Amino acid sequence: MNIIIIMTTITTIPLSTDLRDKIKSFGRKGESYEDILNRMYESYSNSYIEDILMSRENTLTLNEARQFIEKDD
Repeated sequence: MNIIIIMTTITTIPLSTDLRDKIKSFGRKGESYEDILNRMYESYSNSYIEDILMSRENTLTLNEARQFIEKDD
């Protein structure tokens, strides 16, 4: 039988009570601040990746692409 022990260092991050209360408002019953922050991070990460993948920056519409191709012919 293998036993794996993972040690995690706990830190303290100074926050204003206003920000702490804002973070707390995202929480669900029984959820720790770490749980809340992890969920917020995951949500932000997924949104950020989606924004990058769905960005219209440096893209052409179908008509613009057709005109571009026709111009090179």
